Amino acid sequence: LKTKDDFISDAAHQLRNPISGVLALSEAVAAAKTPQDMKQRSADLTEAASHVSKLTEDLLAFERARSAPPPEDLPVEDVQEIIRKAITRLTPMAEARDTELTFSAPDGSATRAHLDGMLFEQSIENLITNALVHGGPDLSEIELRIWHEVDHATILVADNGKGLEQSKFNLALSRFGQVSPNTGTGLGLPIARAVVEGLGGHLSLTSNGSGLSVQMTLPRVTG
Repeated sequence: LKTKDDFISDAAHQLRNPISGVLALSEAVAAAKTPQDMKQRSADLTEAASHVSKLTEDLLAFERARSAPPPEDLPVEDVQEIIRKAITRLTPMAEARDTELTFSAPDGSATRAHLDGMLFEQSIENLITNALVHGGPDLSEIELRIWHEVDHATILVADNGKGLEQSKFNLALSRFGQVSPNTGTGLGLPIARAVVEGLGGHLSLTSNGSGLSVQMTLPRVTG
């Protein structure tokens, strides 16, 4: 019951202002006096509605990650296949920003793990999107890589953008924490961490001043 109440409180608090903004922009479109004015206000409305949609999606994903069943009750999925699907979906967005998405994995060896495939895919998409949005003007590459360590798999999402100060790691990983105000939902990294930790894994950040690396370690199914 407390988890449900916390979710309702978070949703009400986070969605109130964006929804009010969408309503105000809708009224502005209706009140537009020229075709050019209507076009501009319609574009603003579309952007605001997209933000509300993304925020709602992330709120639901975060709550789903926090309320996930034990890993052993989840189906076995191919992590590599999920990552490839996320890359395919976001390649147009990356190309529009002149950024290359690369992926490498062990040859001839699937990476199988107990997980919620849809939720894990959203986590990967959030990490790629974060890099595209926050990587800065010099961002040109986002690398995704998997390697195996006995009964664990490690997934790396690394970019060559502007990086992130270590002093801001905790803020970036906190619920609704925004390193750059008014950008994103503040849930991208928290969702990824909640998903990984719910699976008995670990997520960590590193930055050397020229890019940010997100490393996730997951128990994998062998044999």
